[in-house]
Amino acid sequence: MFFPSFAGSLLMLFAGCATTATQENWDDITFNAPMDTDGYILQPPGLSSPLITYYDGATGQQVTKPWASLSNDQINKILSDTHATISVSQYNASGTVSYEAASATASAGRYQVIMNYCNFVGEDVQDPTTHALIGQGRVGVGLRLTALIITTKADINLGSVLALGVAADEGTVRGTMSVDSIGIRIAGNAGPILSNTTIDESSIQKTLEAIAVIQSKIADPTTYLDPQLIEIKPAPGQNPDNIRHSLTTGT
Repeated sequence: MFFPSFAGSLLMLFAGCATTATQENWDDITFNAPMDTDGYILQPPGLSSPLITYYDGATGQQVTKPWASLSNDQINKILSDTHATISVSQYNASGTVSYEAASATASAGRYQVIMNYCNFVGEDVQDPTTHALIGQGRVGVGLRLTALIITTKADINLGSVLALGVAADEGTVRGTMSVDSIGIRIAGNAGPILSNTTIDESSIQKTLEAIAVIQSKIADPTTYLDPQLIEIKPAPGQNPDNIRHSLTTGT
């Protein structure tokens, strides 16, 4: 199964960018995942969803089973919905983080750009301790590219490859990027997962090649899929920060 829309978006964002940027220190910044336009908040990789309730065509009934007991083909049939989004957040001089549209920057500064793609099924999410409903989740597998970018002038379009390419050539954009393969493990642990790397022509090419390999292997019967909670839309009255704490600590 190949996801041309996601690969195309990555190509549109990064192809042609060339810079010799050095590694930046981002340790002083805490970016909380921004809320999507439809109210969903990205969650960090690793929040596994052990069980799935789905309609079993063989029995004609709703059944609840461990994801681990299902074949790759069964999982892909359950994860019948897809979602892709681009989110941009800016670290302000005051120490706060604001969320921007994926368009021209309002000022020079530090930005986080996240491109997220997932195959998912909608599931109610309960607090692991109280079992109270805390939101509606997108459970599935996917790919997430995160770019940490420093711009030295305003009016650079963070959603345009042409603008970023020109800016990189001019030396007005530099930064690092990383790719998370969420819930996808290629047989033999040979998946080309990249660590944090500077944005330059070589790393962009390797990133696109790695993503293409992962995408092409999702439907392969030998690929292990471990669906995870990728995004959550908080239920009324639920604090997003409390949700993140509950899901990652169980308290």
